[in-house]
Amino acid sequence: MELEAYREMAATEATHWWFAARRAISRAVIARLGLPRPARLLEVGAGTGGNWPMLAEFGSVAAVEASPEAIALAREALPPGLAVDLREGRLPEAMPFAGPFDLVCLFDVLEHIEDDAAALRALAPLCGPTGRLLLTVPAHPWLWSAHDAFLHHRRRYTAAGLRACLEAAGFEVLRLTPLNAWLFPLVAGARLLGRLTGGAGAVGSPLPPPWLNGLLRAIYASERHWLARADLPVGVSLLAVARPR
Repeated sequence: MELEAYREMAATEATHWWFAARRAISRAVIARLGLPRPARLLEVGAGTGGNWPMLAEFGSVAAVEASPEAIALAREALPPGLAVDLREGRLPEAMPFAGPFDLVCLFDVLEHIEDDAAALRALAPLCGPTGRLLLTVPAHPWLWSAHDAFLHHRRRYTAAGLRACLEAAGFEVLRLTPLNAWLFPLVAGARLLGRLTGGAGAVGSPLPPPWLNGLLRAIYASERHWLARADLPVGVSLLAVARPR
């Protein structure tokens, strides 16, 4: 991503509704995986480290990030007392860990990688025979916008395409569900309106006013309660849980 995007992430991901709600949903999903306690967790494409306090609730955290600028920002923001084994690396060819891990996480990372199939194949040995892979990606290629280009996305995924990619890499898909369903009409409408009017659409993710940020966070994060019972019907993103075959 652009350095500007990493700086924005470091400044806002602790409180921005999208990051905060995704963490709340991820925490609820991880809690239902039945991981050993304490577990050994790895975040690949860790960005500026906003997910580490949440992941540390389940065990020891290791992290891989390709950007030296993001690593520097993450180390500056590391909360006191939180130990994270952070190393520079890149999928699929330069991973600095051998595993096995109980859980490997990629939060909106796979869409940045040119060869996503090779990246997933490289992750299977890190999971070990009983490990799990948890990932999120942006959904629906037709939602592509200037925001995707700003973040250096290479693609948005269909559910069928993500499932096929995981299975071809040697994973068994345990769960595949949309995310951000309640706000999907607003996002889709904004993207389509931008195309009709010739607007560039939103670029970056500035922090909204506190009242709006809190409202959006509550709406998105509430999906964790639905996901405890069933998959969502539609969404801006996809969440998958898989294990090596």
